[in-house]
Amino acid sequence: MQKRIDYLKNFIKEFDYPADAQETLTKTCAAIYESEEAAEILENILRVYESDLWFDYNFWYKKLPAVAEKSQQQQETVDLVFLILMSEHLRQLYIKRNIDLAIYHDSCLDFKAKLFECYDVRGIWGTFVTDWFGRFFNLTRFALGRLQFEISVCQADLYSPYRTLLTGENFVGIHIPALGPLKEEDVRASFINASKFFAPAFKDGIVPFRTGSWLIAPEHTEMLNSDSNIRKFMNFFHITPHEKTVEGDFWRIFNTTDCNDVEKLPDDNSLRRAYIKAIKENNIPHLGLGLFWMQGEKFL
Repeated sequence: MQKRIDYLKNFIKEFDYPADAQETLTKTCAAIYESEEAAEILENILRVYESDLWFDYNFWYKKLPAVAEKSQQQQETVDLVFLILMSEHLRQLYIKRNIDLAIYHDSCLDFKAKLFECYDVRGIWGTFVTDWFGRFFNLTRFALGRLQFEISVCQADLYSPYRTLLTGENFVGIHIPALGPLKEEDVRASFINASKFFAPAFKDGIVPFRTGSWLIAPEHTEMLNSDSNIRKFMNFFHITPHEKTVEGDFWRIFNTTDCNDVEKLPDDNSLRRAYIKAIKENNIPHLGLGLFWMQGEKFL
């Protein structure tokens, strides 16, 4: 359908996708709608979302392999076309619920982060983490500036000096999209925005923020310089080491899933060099579990 193709063209232009990516996504979208069978599957998914009934994202996105097969297009590119077309109605939901469209824009930036991630790792303009996006489309995950946030339930007690977050309590989970440097001022502003945004959901507006990530690996205090953006990001949290190492996240650091031969890993920045040294010395960092509390603009 031409209106779908036109929407996609306008979206990728507005968000300034690389020219090659724009061409690939546009051709893939056109190919889907040139295939009657592929178009019917995709349109059915979009119509369900646009009906404003409960949308079971985890059920519907699993129909996308059939779209790729019928249109003979790369799965990763088809998946990103799907996400972009879904964003048209998502915008209308933001308007209906009177949510600031700046939040919609920041949330849709995650498509671009995953676009580059997919290209760096697989050499394909698209995404290979389509399962990740459900909470954006069901309006339970939001980007508020540099970072992304969602309310989750604590599965195990986690200590911090302000107080322990107890099993069964709600917290605001933090996600860190790959959208450039983690500048301290951007992170702080994002936390303040999130504290105000989620305050009504917590008693006295006191909001617990929690994350588990390789970015806050406790060993970074020895591996990285104190003036690094990652170290400054870590300073916001009380960090508890997790038993699991960051080995499963090496691909995020080196932009390749083949990290078996350390001699072949790229070493073009200080983070990669620090990790290559740690791998060679068999001192693999552990995931960090981070927690802090806020009330308004105040860090408690």
